[in-house]
Amino acid sequence: MSHVAFTIKRLKKTRIGLIAYTALGMYTGTLDHITLEKVFCPKLVQLDQFLLINEIEKIKNDEISDLNEFVTESAKLIENVSGFEIHN
Repeated sequence: MSHVAFTIKRLKKTRIGLIAYTALGMYTGTLDHITLEKVFCPKLVQLDQFLLINEIEKIKNDEISDLNEFVTESAKLIENVSGFEIHN
């Protein structure tokens, strides 16, 4: 498979996550998610901060290490990120 075909295939499966929403007055400095998806294929997924906090608070302490393992294994973390730091 050529590099171009491989890249296109990967981009179609890509999801870009954003936490919270753009502040008022900042819309001119943001990306156009419709054009992003139309031209490059990845979907932009926005998650409200309040909903994220509510979901995080539902996680039990004994599930945190499993979650850390799952994220570390399945996410494509950049070099200087190594998963969660767990504090009790």
